[in-house]
This record gives sequence, C-alpha cells and structure tokens, in this order.
Amino acid sequence: MMVKALRYFLTLHTLHRYSTFVNWELWWPQFPILVYFKETQTKPEGQIHFFPVIFNGRQLYDIMVERAGSSETSGPGP
Repeated sequence: MMVKALRYFLTLHTLHRYSTFVNWELWWPQFPILVYFKETQTKPEGQIHFFPVIFNGRQLYDIMVERAGSSETSGPGP
C-alpha cells in the first residue's frame, strides 16, 4: 500500500518532468526527512524545491533513482 501511495504521489502530483531534474538529494540518508531537487522546467537557470519525506525513505530513494537517475551524494541509508 505504501509503495502504491508513493508512486501515485511521484507520478500524478509531480508537476515537473524527471528529465528536467538537474540534481536531487535525500537529506539525511540514514534518516531521511527532506528531499531537495533542482529542475529546469520552471526556469532555465533552475528552480529549487523541497518536500518532506512522509514515506518510507528507502522506497522513495529507489523510486527517485529509477525515475530521475542517481543522486550525486545521497545514498539509500541502512
């Protein structure tokens, strides 16, 4: 159920195409509470966004890697 809710959130409620993500991070990987991403769909120089992690952090990380590619510094945590 949690995975379905997470996928629903990331597909239907996301206004930004993953292909426009310049970078994204899960803060803090061991206990993720915040997601940061920068995209170029809103403005060419990039727009920064933050949203709280209200899902399983590991599942969110895996889906972000699947959809947006690897993060530069975030890891999935333990």
